[in-house]
Amino acid sequence: MEVKKQTSSQETIEDQRNHESNHENNLKKSATTNSSQSGFIRLVLKNNKPAILFMLAFALYEGGYSQFTYLMPIDFAKYHGDMGATIYGTVMSVSCLLVVILTPIITQVVEERNNQWKLIAGVTAQIISFVVFLVSLGHIPAYYLAIGIFIVGEILTMLCFSPYITCAFEPEYRGRAFGWLNFMGALSTGFVMWCSGKYVDANSDRNAWIFTIVICIVSLIMAIVHAIVQEDGNTRATNTNRATISYKA
Repeated sequence: MEVKKQTSSQETIEDQRNHESNHENNLKKSATTNSSQSGFIRLVLKNNKPAILFMLAFALYEGGYSQFTYLMPIDFAKYHGDMGATIYGTVMSVSCLLVVILTPIITQVVEERNNQWKLIAGVTAQIISFVVFLVSLGHIPAYYLAIGIFIVGEILTMLCFSPYITCAFEPEYRGRAFGWLNFMGALSTGFVMWCSGKYVDANSDRNAWIFTIVICIVSLIMAIVHAIVQEDGNTRATNTNRATISYKA
């Protein structure tokens, strides 16, 4: 009986130790997760300010981009009636063809350009395309010119999106960076659609395009500021490295 009691007490002690060990491991995992999350927030807000500008610029760009499938078909139906859907379908078909043809060409042409340049050029192309849409509403041939410029901008921005996030964030933070950027883009898209929808309801579709262009211009300004800040940071880092090397020599 005494042997059984001793064995039972030993098993109880071992179970308690296992339970405590599992509890400690869970606490460590939770602490690691919380630390990683708070670390990402601190990284962006304190140590990676240029990334904030990039994410804001790209999110606003996505808000303007959404008009390709929202405001554009509405205006085609308004100005061309039953033919609007057919015209929009052909414009979409042309855009798909242009993506296939132009993506490898543009990729080769801008291979040596940095991500900041690609973002600025892409947003600029989008602004130009929207201006063409604005001034040519009701004129079918101009739609195809505008969509060509639009696709060039789309390709340029897509070429800089993932590479920038990959370079700007450590591997453990990239998933969260992509998530935050997609979330911000969704908010921007919803805001732009909601505001432009208000203009459409008021029969002011031209004002809706003007509003969208203004959003894109704000995105462009942020992209330019981002490029300046990024370049300044790179210059300082280069000067620091040179000073360090000179000191060691």
